Amino acid sequence: MKIPKKHNPFSIPDRYFEEFSQHLKHRIKEEQPNIPKDAGFKTPKDYFDTLPTLISDTLNTNETKIKQLKPNKWYYMAAASVAVLALTISGLYWTNSKEVSWNDIVNTDIETYFDTNGLALTSYEISEVIPLNDLNAADFLETELQEAYILDYLSEETNDFETLNLDENE
Repeated sequence: MKIPKKHNPFSIPDRYFEEFSQHLKHRIKEEQPNIPKDAGFKTPKDYFDTLPTLISDTLNTNETKIKQLKPNKWYYMAAASVAVLALTISGLYWTNSKEVSWNDIVNTDIETYFDTNGLALTSYEISEVIPLNDLNAADFLETELQEAYILDYLSEETNDFETLNLDENE
């Protein structure tokens, strides 16, 4: 395998890998290995003979008495019952017997509701619900509409305001 020299700054002598095993064997034969004669760790005398008895003695120690961390449960139960009692009493005093009526609702709230949620009724369904006996033509004729309201309505409901052909003189 050839390695390009411009990318690798290291060099290897010729036939290094082919002769490596021979150099290693020769070097091991010449030099004395630097291995100590004695092991670094020593076990005490009869350690493995007495080990099972040491383990069993350690495991058979007297158990200590377990002390509960929360012995006063009655204190917490009393505090919870006082809190429930306080909430119940305050709830009874805060309840209002005032009933909500249609007069409490502002007309703009009703209009906003129908604008956002839609009426979901067609004009035919609405005409079936409105009684015609109570309506008079005079009710419609007596109301005067201001020009500003009419122009606002037309500007909102008409896509192309210029197609109405309104003259400024009229």
